[in-house]
Parts: sequence; C-alpha cells; structure tokens
Amino acid sequence: MKKFPHERMYMSLFVSRPMWGMIPVRITFGTILLTQGIGRLMHMHGAFGSIIETLPGPFAAVLFVFFSVIEILGGAMIIPGLCSRLVGFTVLIEMTISVFTERIPLGFHGDIRLDMLVLAVAGMIFFSGGGRFSLDRVIAKHLLRLHPSKKWEHYLIAETPYCDHWYE
Repeated sequence: MKKFPHERMYMSLFVSRPMWGMIPVRITFGTILLTQGIGRLMHMHGAFGSIIETLPGPFAAVLFVFFSVIEILGGAMIIPGLCSRLVGFTVLIEMTISVFTERIPLGFHGDIRLDMLVLAVAGMIFFSGGGRFSLDRVIAKHLLRLHPSKKWEHYLIAETPYCDHWYE
C-alpha cells in the first residue's frame, strides 16, 4: 500500500482521546466563547481594554474585531469538536494576550476569573483534543481506515477497563 505523504500532519491535527468528560466541557466552552465573542462585538464602542486602547490608529478596532471573530468561530467549531486542538491553541494564545495585557494590569477583578478559566480550558482542549463523539475523532477514524497505522491507532484507544480497542 502506498504511504500517505502527509499522514503525520493530518493525524496529529485530528487525533483525539476518547474521553467522555470532554463532551460537556466542549459544549460549555463553545457556548462561553460564542457569547463572549458576540458580546464583544455588540459592546464595541470605546471599551477595548487597557493596552488595546493605546494602539495607534484603527489597529485597536481591528485587533478587537479579530479577537471577537476568533471567539465566535472557535465557539462554533468546538461545540461539535471540529479541529479542537487548533481552536484550543488559537484561543489559548488569544486569552493569554487578553489576560496578561488587559486583565492583570487592571487588577484581579471583573472578568479575569472567567478569562483565566477559559484560558485553562483552552489549554486542556489543546492538549487533549475533542474527545469522544467529536468530529475530530470521526475524521481520525476515517483517516485510519484509509491509511492504517499502528502508531496512530494507539492514540484512539479507549483507556477504560471496559474497552480494549478504539473501534469499540
């Protein structure tokens, strides 16, 4: 069988451990991202944040809209578990910038608790993937059927006492 040229890249993007606990985390995280992104866009007039307001020209507004779009698209993608690791990484970067440039200089009050929780969950999703019943897992299974690989099959193994194989 012909070797798939970009197997490693595609599988590392879609591979996901089959964890049940990621389902409610993904749905809640996606909902929070969606509402936070939509809320930012609706209340955009004048309140960008401590550091963003000091940026020259329209750059502050562009950055503000960019962060809002990341949250809206990320929330919409993470609920069904599509490209979970990519969304987790993107939100991890965005929330790191937000927490350390906007929230901490303003003091530990207001939305910093929510932002830090979103930061932590984004990190968890980045490192863990979408989990069981995610589109990432469906794509990874499909790629494994097309291009079998014992190495990548082990990433999908359910580590529970009730199941020995990923295709349970």
